[in-house]
Parts: sequence; structure tokens; C-alpha cells
Amino acid sequence: MQASIATTQKRFQAWLVDRVPVRAHMGLMLFATGISGMAIDGILNLYQVESLSVRYLSSISGSYLIFLFLAWIYVRSFVRRKSTARDEHVHSGNISTFNSFGSGNSVSSTSSSTFSGGGGKSGGGGASGFWDSDSSSGSSGSSGSSGGSSKGGEGIIIILLGAVIIAVIFGSAIFLMVEAPKIISESVLQMLLAARLKSKMGQFNEASWFGTILKYTILPFAFVLSLTYAATTLSARVYPNAHHLSQVIEAYQLQQQQPSDH
Repeated sequence: MQASIATTQKRFQAWLVDRVPVRAHMGLMLFATGISGMAIDGILNLYQVESLSVRYLSSISGSYLIFLFLAWIYVRSFVRRKSTARDEHVHSGNISTFNSFGSGNSVSSTSSSTFSGGGGKSGGGGASGFWDSDSSSGSSGSSGSSGGSSKGGEGIIIILLGAVIIAVIFGSAIFLMVEAPKIISESVLQMLLAARLKSKMGQFNEASWFGTILKYTILPFAFVLSLTYAATTLSARVYPNAHHLSQVIEAYQLQQQQPSDH
């Protein structure tokens, strides 16, 4: 049974790729997600929310929710055309396998996400370990040269964290675009199954397809969120007057120039 389900998923994925520019559509959804994140940050900045942590964490969380909403709309658009998709499967001689989804068996995942290798762990553990080692030195009073070098080192860490965050975001976007046919086809089949169950038993299970989307996106999201929390919290402590990433970089550059002025 599992082999037949996997075969159906592959055939449906091939059908989807031949008729729909799924990767381009995924790119548009990711672009809209990025724009929405910048819009949320701009709105919070307009209302004079100066905390980097509040603004950036809200922007990332809000944009992720918008991405899930866009994915839901996109997958639902295929369910509206399920009769056409079903006809294609009938003509391809796969009607028995396609109908087997009505028996209540859900599509199982045949591969795991590229990001499932503990990215979230490094984000959480690394950040917490850093705060534990840094809290004692921040509370004690520092003399001129040692305080400057300590802040300089923390500034480098902030910039490196920012670079890692950007790299993870772009890497996740590339991964989602490459894997878009598989992600969307699996989600569509899960929603078609849910629609069949609703027509037969009056039940509609949103969690089936939603779990597919989460499987490929939740770890990168959690990793980016944890790194952003670490970077913005450290930035607020080292550069309390900086309310944008560009101001953090400028403050770090000015700090590096100070020793040469003496």
C-alpha cells in the first residue's frame, strides 16, 4: 500500500510540474512573505516601537504566518480543480490507486527536510550558552580598554549572527523553491483526501496537509527566530541606542575607530 501511495504521489508531482510553474509560484509566495515582513517592521517602526527584539521577532513571526496563509490559499486552489486532476489520473490508468486515498490512509512522507539535522538545536543551545557565559561579565564594571575589547567582540558576534540569519533565510528560500513540486503535490493530495472524507463522513481534517507544510518549514523558522532573539537581545545590551541593524553596524565601526583616536 505504501508503495502504491508513493507511486501516486510521484505521478501527481509529475503531472503538477508539467502543467503548473510550481517553483515560480513558490518564489512569488516567498517574495510576498519577505515584503510582508518588511511591512510589519515598517509599521512597528512607524508606531515608534524601538526595541529590535520586538520588531524583528514580530516581523519574522508575522511573515511566517502570512506564508502559511498563502500556502493554504495555493493548495486550496488545486482542490477546487480536483475533478480535472482526477480525470488526468483516470486517463493515466491510476484510478485504483487514486481512489485508495478515500479509505482514510494519508500520504506518508517519503523524505525528510534538509533542515532536520538539528538546526533548531544549535540555535537554542548556542544562544543560551552564550548568555550564560556573558551575563557575569556584563554585570561587573569594566575598565576602559578591557570594556572596549569586550564590546568589540560582542559586536562581531552580533554581525556574525546577522550574517547567519540572512544565510539561513536565503538557504531556506532556495530549498523551498527546489522542493516546491514535492511539497505542494504532497499537500494537495492530503487536502484532496480530507475533502473526500468530508464528502463521505462530514469531517474535514486541516491538520493533514498543514503538517506537510510545517514539516518542511518549522525548523528553519525556529532556527531563524532563535538566532534573531539572541542577536537582538545582545545588540540591545551592547548598543542600547541602536534601533536598526544598520545603526548596530555603524556603532560597531565607530567603536573600532576609537582606539586609534587616542
